[in-house]
Order: sequence, then C-alpha cells, then structure tokens
Amino acid sequence: RLKTLSKKFLITNLKKLGIKKSDTIYLGLDLKNFYIPFLKLLNKDPNLFDKNILNKIFYKNLKEYFLPNGTVIFQAFTWSFIKKKKFNQHLTPPDIGAIEKYIFNKPGVVRSSHPTNSVIAFGKHKNFISKSHGLHSFGANSPFEKFKGINVKFVNIGIPFEDSCTYVHHLEQVNGSNHRFNKLINGKVFINKKYLKRSFYILVKYKNIDISVDRDEKKFCDYLRKKNKLKSTKDKNLLFSVIDCKDV
Repeated sequence: RLKTLSKKFLITNLKKLGIKKSDTIYLGLDLKNFYIPFLKLLNKDPNLFDKNILNKIFYKNLKEYFLPNGTVIFQAFTWSFIKKKKFNQHLTPPDIGAIEKYIFNKPGVVRSSHPTNSVIAFGKHKNFISKSHGLHSFGANSPFEKFKGINVKFVNIGIPFEDSCTYVHHLEQVNGSNHRFNKLINGKVFINKKYLKRSFYILVKYKNIDISVDRDEKKFCDYLRKKNKLKSTKDKNLLFSVIDCKDV
C-alpha cells in the first residue's frame, strides 16, 4: 500500500509541475522529508522504516514513471577521495544521499568517472550524460556541460533548490569567478581493471573568503522565483519545485 500511495503522491506532484515521462531531470531529494506524509502508515508496520525498503520503493516509482523515454540524474559526489586517494566509479559509494548510495551501482544505472564530482543516471540519456567526464569537476567535458542540449529540468523534492543547485558551480567554472579556483588533486582511480595514478581538478573556494562571504544562493533563487522561472508547489507540507536549465 505504501508503494501505491507514495507513487500516486509523487506522480501527481510531478505532473503539477509539468514534468513529463519523457523529460530529463536532475533530482535534488530529501527522502526522509518525502516520507513524512506517510508516517501514520509507516507506524503501522515498523518494518517499513528500513531505509533499503524506502529507497527501493522510491526508486521503483521513479523508474515506472520515467522509463523508457525519460532520464533521471543525481549527483554522486565523493569528496572523500581528497583524503582517501582512491576511487572506483562502480564500487565507491557517494558520500551523501540515501537514494544515491542505494542506486549508484544498480543494473541500468551509469556513473561518470570524475573521482569527486561524478553524477549517476538512468534512462534514455544515461550514457550520453555520463561518458567522457574530463579532468575538471565542472565546465567543458563534464556532464553539466550537456544539460542545456537535452533540456534538463532541475527538480527538487523536500529540499529547496538553493540548497542543491550544483549547476551554479558549473556556471562559475564556465564564466569565471573571483572566489573560486581549480585545485589540483591526485589519487588512484580504477581504469581497465587496475588502479592507476591520475590527476584531476576540483572547483573550490579560496580559504580566506570561505567564512567571511555569505552564500548568495537564496538571493539568486528569490530572483528566479520573482521572474517566475523557479516554480514550486506544496502538498502535505512537502515542497516540490522545478526550473529549466536554460533559465538558471
């Protein structure tokens, strides 16, 4: 029953935002918040509180809506590579995100190769999105460069866009910024069945301004709302939002 009710809840609100089955979306998700409206049902069967069950239900509902013609993309970042110095895109789990950790190595899911800023995807454009991730986390030869060409929509569920707008860093990389630079990092990555030493670049803030400069994402998103580019709806007090890549 939880699967049926949560699927209806998810799809109803996706449709409210104009999300079609054939769309390509980059999903920012707080899975815990998504299931809050179903607490009464969950309390009747404590076994449902198993995170693997909740992940499985949500993932299956996504696939049933978007496959075969749509595509779903998640971030799968592993900042831990900076210290651990080792990355296998098929075995190293993302550092954050319950659903991301659950699906990153599932059949039909592919992942880009950057050791700190990879993305995972399933659906029609999964291979196009994930292949040929270059040495830089963002910018040219990254998955983010391809988003405009396939009309990606940034969809957020249970978390505001300003708290997950990773794409902004791509724009900073492409256009340049005075508060970030590309830092060289080294480590071993799994290539052709063995670990090889490689160098990569990640976009980071200068240390001396990291604390003193306030983040402007909220101001930026308020502007997008004012221009009616960032659209949102609430159902059972849960936030759903969408914005087209071309409008960011």
